[in-house]
Amino acid sequence: DRVTLDQRVSFGGGPVDRILWSAYWQDSTTIQFTAEDRNTAADRTRRNTFDNRVYGVSAQLESDFGTAGLDHRLIYGFDASRTRQTGLRDGTVPPAGEAFPMRAFPTTDYTLAGAFVQDEIGLLGGRLKLFPALRFDHYKLSPKADPLLGAFSPASSDDSRLSPKMGVVFEPAAQARLFFNYARGFKAPSPSQVNNAFANPIQNYRSISNPDLKAETSEAFEGGARWVT
Repeated sequence: DRVTLDQRVSFGGGPVDRILWSAYWQDSTTIQFTAEDRNTAADRTRRNTFDNRVYGVSAQLESDFGTAGLDHRLIYGFDASRTRQTGLRDGTVPPAGEAFPMRAFPTTDYTLAGAFVQDEIGLLGGRLKLFPALRFDHYKLSPKADPLLGAFSPASSDDSRLSPKMGVVFEPAAQARLFFNYARGFKAPSPSQVNNAFANPIQNYRSISNPDLKAETSEAFEGGARWVT
């Protein structure tokens, strides 16, 4: 189930020329059910559920203006979401060493937030364009303690990062484009990567989580030429 509200507004003048904003709510449930009719052994069932509830909001604003003979198109905004993830393993006749119901991972509130600004600067009559940009990202992973996790102790995690980006496009001729881009990226770890409580010591198996896992970072360079027809 999903509900979304979005709006696009254009203004005739003022400091802001255009606004695009949206807010949404989404609730999804995945259920896996199996029933086994076993000969001599006891019949058994399994019912695994995964629930994902998300609230989110985003906004993008654009401002066109000129300074010192330069044309600017400033694009800036933010996005934020909060997700609650819940999972449950249940059924009849659990394996030796396990008890139903139980959780393979803790109920977790997962917050993602970001803010960005990008300026499109036109020089040489628009033949040279610069695209400096900056983005701030933050995440927070907040698991809940639960007796259904057994002896597993969930870990919290959070981090923030400022990521720059720079793009250049030059038109040496009417149909030719030379371009270069540089960007840094940031990717937060998922709740299941940081906390995973699936284990059975009697059967001698365990899924090992990584409570010290850090966010991924990246650095990218791109350059080339295009011919526009």
